[in-house]
Amino acid sequence: MSYRDKLYSTYVSSNIAHIFGEANIKKIEKQQFPSWGKHYSKLLPDNKHASIIDIGCGSGSFVYFLKKLGYENTSGIDISPEQIQVAKNLGLTDVECSDNIIYLKGKQNAYDVVIIKDLIEHYPKESIMELLDLVFDALKPGGKVIIQTPNAESPFGSRFRYYDFTHSVAFTKSSLSQVLRATGYENVSFYAMGPVPHGIKSFIRFLLWKIILIIIKLYMLIETGSADGIYTQTIIAVGQKEKK
Repeated sequence: MSYRDKLYSTYVSSNIAHIFGEANIKKIEKQQFPSWGKHYSKLLPDNKHASIIDIGCGSGSFVYFLKKLGYENTSGIDISPEQIQVAKNLGLTDVECSDNIIYLKGKQNAYDVVIIKDLIEHYPKESIMELLDLVFDALKPGGKVIIQTPNAESPFGSRFRYYDFTHSVAFTKSSLSQVLRATGYENVSFYAMGPVPHGIKSFIRFLLWKIILIIIKLYMLIETGSADGIYTQTIIAVGQKEKK
């Protein structure tokens, strides 16, 4: 058994539950929904009947979030049987255990949106290109891929890069743009994932982050002559398949 197979087969018990605790609906809604609502709502289609799949859906929390927003035609896949069982324990039925690349092969013009959230960093470079090619084929014309991944341009980008032993790569805005454009995506855009105020503590974090961001940009301006970058520890990228 490879190290990846061994780790993914026990991904919840050896990693997720140990670091973040057991998933439950109340915790997900309290801790994740404010951030996802702020950062993702503007990127999702207006059509609530849009076909959306979350590949590498993990415990299914983002699939649950999408369904709460009214996107009923939403599904998820993940290679970890433990993760899928957690998703089913949350009441999700449109989730299944499958290898992402194997699942996507043969899918043509099937989805309006493909979510790749906290997944692409787990793949070696060759497999990333194959995955993005398959996602491109699986998208309907005009459809889009939404990717969330650790941001190597952040001063603490290595924290997310190395906190999980199954992570293989990290991206900057520049390198992820390069990969997306090389695999055929257009209208590539990027978004920061900073703190979102939804209470007193989070509001304080939000204000402090704004101050820290000024300092980071000042440092970059002094060293490189430009402060044009995204410096949050995670980043969102969006790429679109050409409309026909």
